[in-house]
Amino acid sequence: LDELTPETLYERRWVLTLLEEVLERLRRELSETGKTAYFEPLKIAITGDATAADYGRAAKKLGLTVPAAKQAGYRLRKRYRQLFRAEVLRTVVDETEVDPEIRRILDVLAS
Repeated sequence: LDELTPETLYERRWVLTLLEEVLERLRRELSETGKTAYFEPLKIAITGDATAADYGRAAKKLGLTVPAAKQAGYRLRKRYRQLFRAEVLRTVVDETEVDPEIRRILDVLAS
């Protein structure tokens, strides 16, 4: 295991802050488009860990069919990825550094 050095702790906190910012941007976008109610029930879809039961609960809460809830979850996940990529782009010098930076971020999360 990596030792929890001040640098490691700082890096983890930075990554978590970045992810929180992306999540907040997504929440604001949904609010601006009148779909605030979609955020909480479908937030689990962002990680790809949503189960059939999760989609069933979301569908019931949102008054959708399960397939419609799955589609909305897919769109939410896709938009989150776009916002994540855009946020990472803001932190690097040029676009060629985005994919390596995303891999580094995922490594930080995995450690």
